[in-house]
Amino acid sequence: MVATLLLGLTACTHTDLARNAPGHVNLEGRPEHPESREPEQPEDPGERLLVLSYGGFIGGGVFVDESGDPDFATGPEIAVDVGEREQSHFEDDFFVLADRSLGLRLGLTALDAKIEPPGPGYAELAFTEHLFRVGAGWSVDVDDERHGPQATLAMGPLYLRANHQFTYGTAVHLGLMLQGSHAWVWSR
Repeated sequence: MVATLLLGLTACTHTDLARNAPGHVNLEGRPEHPESREPEQPEDPGERLLVLSYGGFIGGGVFVDESGDPDFATGPEIAVDVGEREQSHFEDDFFVLADRSLGLRLGLTALDAKIEPPGPGYAELAFTEHLFRVGAGWSVDVDDERHGPQATLAMGPLYLRANHQFTYGTAVHLGLMLQGSHAWVWSR
């Protein structure tokens, strides 16, 4: 688990695909400055991204039942997001993140204070706008035959997650998610 978290901190890379275009220029219309001898600069086309993210989460919170016992959870998560940026990135940008994206997140609550390991696995559909993410999905604990809905709100590396398993109870966690990523980028 520690190795996964460290990998998430160090590995944020991107690949520019050969389909990148230099920009948009209207060749049929009148030039903006017809008296100028300088070439017209193309408009930034923006770009599309396919992002693979991987890492882990650790959080603490409460198990919502009569007792209100403290709870914690930790585990790995992977995600695939498809998104776009209004402006193209520069080659020296450390992070290449989408302005907006839609993605699928898969994870496993490997350790949980209230559940015998391994805990539930989950799948979430998530929408991200800049650094804010909202996701909803379903969790399934196969060995304990429990399942139920799950929702996540996130801002950057911080997340708030509520997980309800029918006939068992609800857990609410606030925590930290550390992820690495690789993005494939091409012009719109």
